[in-house]
Amino acid sequence: PFFESQFSPFSGKKGKKQIFMKSSVALQNALVLTCIVSHSLCYGFKFTQTYAPSLVPARHQSCATQKQGKGGINNFMIPRAGKFSKLERLNASPGLDEGRSDALQVDWSAIGLYIGATSVQIGLISLFLKVADFVMEQYISNKLAKKGIVIAFFAFMSLKSRVFSPFLDNSRPSLKSEKSNRQKRKTPSWTPPPIAFPFIWLTIACLRATSSTMVWEAKNCTLLNAPVLSFMLHLSIGDTWNCINNVERRMGASVSAVILVWLSVINAVRMYWGVSKTAGLVLLPSAIWISIATVLITSIWNLNGKEPLFPVKKSIEIKQ
Repeated sequence: PFFESQFSPFSGKKGKKQIFMKSSVALQNALVLTCIVSHSLCYGFKFTQTYAPSLVPARHQSCATQKQGKGGINNFMIPRAGKFSKLERLNASPGLDEGRSDALQVDWSAIGLYIGATSVQIGLISLFLKVADFVMEQYISNKLAKKGIVIAFFAFMSLKSRVFSPFLDNSRPSLKSEKSNRQKRKTPSWTPPPIAFPFIWLTIACLRATSSTMVWEAKNCTLLNAPVLSFMLHLSIGDTWNCINNVERRMGASVSAVILVWLSVINAVRMYWGVSKTAGLVLLPSAIWISIATVLITSIWNLNGKEPLFPVKKSIEIKQ
């Protein structure tokens, strides 16, 4: 058995039941966060369709002609192949100029991919934690060696958790690309310089590894426990947000996703605090930084046209 040991208070049926109940708390939190993002995206789409009559930029209307149809309704027509140039492709920041709201379509496939990829990632991490507990219990008796391995693991996960995400491109932006992107969009005057971000994240990674190791020790040196799973859920949601914001450049959907990142880190701090107040305090700067990042992402979205808070299809399909 993975969790049984003659020296462990969690041995036997009662111990298994306790571990199962505590681990299920983190999975329940994942379901709650999934429901929140689904509700937020659906509400945002409904709000946009109802209250925003002009969502398609005027610069994209030149690719189509209008024809008066029955009932006086203007319908868009696709130019015939060979006579007109290809339809323009929407960029990642379409803005909210004059146009038709019904031209925007929710990218449900992207939403499904985000939710599915996050679920797969937290599932793979949970499996890895279970195997790691078994290996260390059976083959590593030196407690100091175990602690060194655990510290290295948490430090690695704080920086490279995306290795457990096989379906999304979660690559981080380089310093050069970050400078280039700032020239393409408006940013608040208080935005930190690009050079500051690597140092901030390295500091956050050290604090995450330290606090997680404290929790590991407090939970009888087991990795698969509810507080650690809540932290891994936070990392998984953060990786998905990174794909949305830094790879796909969906500013509107990025705002919705970063709110989930913020909720997940608050939940992780709460779980850590319940096990060890010191661990909760050590992880708290991570929550403070995510709070600042949430305000920053929202401000950038506000300055650059307030595109819909849900993923939209990047190519406008105009019906004839």
